[in-house]
Amino acid sequence: MNSAFTYPDVAPVLAKLNTPALLSLASSLAGTPAALSASVPAITAGWILLILDFPAIAGQRWAARIPRDQDYPFVTYCAAPLLYAARAFPRVPAPRVHAYAECGTANPLGVGYMLVDWIAGTPLRDVLQHGTTPSQRHRVMEQLARAMLDMLTQRVEPGDDVVYYGVPAGTPPHTPVSTTAWLTTSVDRLLKRCLARRAPRDAIYALIARSMVPRHVAAKHEHSAWVVCHGDLHGGNIIIDGDSGGSDEAGGFNIAGLIDWDYTAALPLQKAAVWPKLLHTLPGGGGVGGELAADKELFLRIFAAQERARTGATALTELIATSEERAFFEVAHHVAPIREAWVERYCDLRDEGNLSAAERELGRFVDGEGEGGFVWEHESVSEVAEMLRGMVQRAQEGRDAADQMAVETETPARRGVATPSV
Repeated sequence: MNSAFTYPDVAPVLAKLNTPALLSLASSLAGTPAALSASVPAITAGWILLILDFPAIAGQRWAARIPRDQDYPFVTYCAAPLLYAARAFPRVPAPRVHAYAECGTANPLGVGYMLVDWIAGTPLRDVLQHGTTPSQRHRVMEQLARAMLDMLTQRVEPGDDVVYYGVPAGTPPHTPVSTTAWLTTSVDRLLKRCLARRAPRDAIYALIARSMVPRHVAAKHEHSAWVVCHGDLHGGNIIIDGDSGGSDEAGGFNIAGLIDWDYTAALPLQKAAVWPKLLHTLPGGGGVGGELAADKELFLRIFAAQERARTGATALTELIATSEERAFFEVAHHVAPIREAWVERYCDLRDEGNLSAAERELGRFVDGEGEGGFVWEHESVSEVAEMLRGMVQRAQEGRDAADQMAVETETPARRGVATPSV
């Protein structure tokens, strides 16, 4: 976090903020006087943070999160996930929202804001640098499994005010779609970006990915319920309580909170039921997460036991256990380094099967675009089609040359030619 004086966009927002009104509101909500923890706010990506203490209540602390961009609809993407979490799975230790006002609305504070719990403790990533015992890690796995199970077993209902992430354009609000439709739409967003910036080779990679959608859909969950699950559970977002240094017998080393819920949204079950980042990193992921990768099997055993006790089945356990390739495929659509790793592994442009699949998917994509979309006459589509034709021709020529060479190097006996006797 940085000082407010570093950023020119912060001063105009702070000039509008009515700090006495903020303190008055927090004091009224908490039932005890509030005070600023520091005179200078902290600045993070997109946010101004004012930390509020309540001297009469030991350990209670809130954060006033104020968007630096006062045109940003943060309630939808940042407050709504926390409000949903508090209502749908209250045992999950997410920060609680105490008050909020959307940007652009008249309110006593003069700016858009939300007041949320400040989770006291230490990020698990930092705790792990000092070493942990097996029993401490087991405690974390138990609590993380319980939180994930709470989230994954709570289906989103039509009236729930959460964003349905990645549904096709024109889908009615709060309406789930099939996993295949959702995943195809995810690939198509990448494809359209490639076409828009006239990147035909990248578009071909996206078309190959489009052809692979069916193999990355868990058939049993094609029409499963959609759920909301925190998708960024790495060691920086898991806060361990202040007793983390205590002995296991004393009840230390507990998860005090799961933070950073911004953009958490409703997702198809198979997208949500994946390894938490704490336990797994994707190829090309830049090392984010994976702090306790050695404990994957421990987590899975604990999760399976909890799921079996709660539901009598292990369907979610099976989804998590088999999620690595599905997650690699889906995240590659929107994270460039992971996409590069995926392309290197799966998109050999000398492979006639890949090229034929790309040609077929280009036709399906264009035919499904409709009026106003990418049509065959569009320059970027024509470039892709022409590049594909050239690649297919070269691949066929290479195959023909290889076949001819194989014929020429065959022994006469294998070609059916009689060899003279000696």
